[in-house]
Amino acid sequence: MIKTIAYLGLGTMGSGMASNLLKAGYELTVWNRDREKCEPFARKGAHVADAPADTVSDVDLVMYCLSNDQAVEEVVFGAKGILSGINEGQIAMDMSTVLPAMSLREQEATQSTVSILSMRRSLAANKNPRMPSFGLWPRVTRPFMKR
Repeated sequence: MIKTIAYLGLGTMGSGMASNLLKAGYELTVWNRDREKCEPFARKGAHVADAPADTVSDVDLVMYCLSNDQAVEEVVFGAKGILSGINEGQIAMDMSTVLPAMSLREQEATQSTVSILSMRRSLAANKNPRMPSFGLWPRVTRPFMKR
């Protein structure tokens, strides 16, 4: 059962989702590149982490909603990024707005190390008539295992 959640990326979508998680009674740890965006959540009882790796280290579920490829590169793959702090048994849910190439990069980096559910609108949908223009494409890789 999921009791503790990390939420990274407190923009328009992320702040609404994080607020609902707090209202639902989850123990929440938050992080944002602009630390000021974490303060309203701290006042409501959320823990505020100093770095993405610290945010994810002791939770059951990691959720992130980042604005673009550069943000995912920094927050997920950076020196103190999500992948450097994630532990066995955790699940990561990515709801970021990125190009398909970044989704593939995440998949390659995590396919044997983390269970990740990626939900996003495909930015390539408008260029491919066979793809619906809106929707979510879930992707789950193998469960996290220590190497």
